[in-house]
Amino acid sequence: MLKSLILDGLDEIRDRILVGQSLSGVYDNDYLSYGANPVQSSSYQMIRKAFELSSGFGCVVDVGCGMGRFLFQMERLGYKGQLIGVEIDPTYAAFCELKARRYKNITILNIDALSYSIDKDAMVYMYNPFKENLARAFIDKLEAKRIFYTNAVLESCFVPKYKVTQRLNIPLNDGTPVPCLVLDKA
Repeated sequence: MLKSLILDGLDEIRDRILVGQSLSGVYDNDYLSYGANPVQSSSYQMIRKAFELSSGFGCVVDVGCGMGRFLFQMERLGYKGQLIGVEIDPTYAAFCELKARRYKNITILNIDALSYSIDKDAMVYMYNPFKENLARAFIDKLEAKRIFYTNAVLESCFVPKYKVTQRLNIPLNDGTPVPCLVLDKA
């Protein structure tokens, strides 16, 4: 319990350094009936792993970027390529765009991920942004070489188009393990 409180406090400090306010939490949006999941902030441990996995990729796309914690922390960790946040909800996209103005390598797109063509040489980061029907439609059109899928509850949507190359359990601050998959194009 104490460890979780300390880690939550550290996350709060990191968020304030990045954008001047907390980015923690789970938030509803107006697109739940469309097939989107609530906005949820990625853990800093997940972002560190994504940073490691992004080596060799000139672009990382955060699908369902929410308030942008992933993008801002990737930049802070020293990612030198292009960071693109795709967010369907205009409120979250506007927030991200405002906070991203000071970063040259971060672009926010307020669009439906199904209408965006992700470069085949990009790595995609996803914190389970979709319900199954939307996830299948998205994966059907996706050509990216690698996906880092966190809170990975819809593995069957990715196979056989993508091959699971790593299975990870990355703990939240309270110790709860979150299943994560590294998937490479088959």
